[in-house]
Amino acid sequence: MAKNDHVTAKYKIIADSGGNRYRFFCDVSGIAVCTTKPIRAESRMS
Repeated sequence: MAKNDHVTAKYKIIADSGGNRYRFFCDVSGIAVCTTKPIRAESRMS
């Protein structure tokens, strides 16, 4: 089985009336590099 060395970038969850948005940050500079559109799900993952 292959070893998984992938690490998720730092992110912040932003509550929105249309769902949650996620803002991802650069590990080097700390600058926000991407914000998703609102994402809705039937249940939350723990």
